[in-house]
Amino acid sequence: MGSPLIKRLDALYQRAQMVMKVQADHAPFLYVAPWSFMKNECRVKYFPEGTYQEEEKITTTFHNALAIAQYYYECGIHVQFTMSLCIEWLFLFSCDDPRYTPEQQKVWYRKNKEEFPEIKAMLESEQRFEIVGVLRRMPQNFLFKGLPDDIKDDYKLMDS
Repeated sequence: MGSPLIKRLDALYQRAQMVMKVQADHAPFLYVAPWSFMKNECRVKYFPEGTYQEEEKITTTFHNALAIAQYYYECGIHVQFTMSLCIEWLFLFSCDDPRYTPEQQKVWYRKNKEEFPEIKAMLESEQRFEIVGVLRRMPQNFLFKGLPDDIKDDYKLMDS
């Protein structure tokens, strides 16, 4: 049996853990999701009260999304990128997925090439090998840790 002081310290510790969890849930964060590289579209969602408040969202260019991400990163806000909404990334991910048979992959390839002009433009682009190579190396989700110093000034939101 512990002393009353030990019991009180344990109770305070448990309460502090619960308070820290609630504070973490309310922490603001920024979510950046490229929509299409070929159309230069990116979705940016800002959650000012974490997941407890409706997000503020815009659709913008990839350049502007990087500038916004850099700004919020410098303000100390958690910035998360996801590729799971990118049309071209999803196309390549599904084409390479071993869960699909080669026949299903061919049907998927043909269907998406006809249905989405972004995919057709990517596959017919002169830079298609570079684009496909970069997209294949992109993880589904990753934490943004700021832009390199040599290009950071190109992505300033406002002049200081």
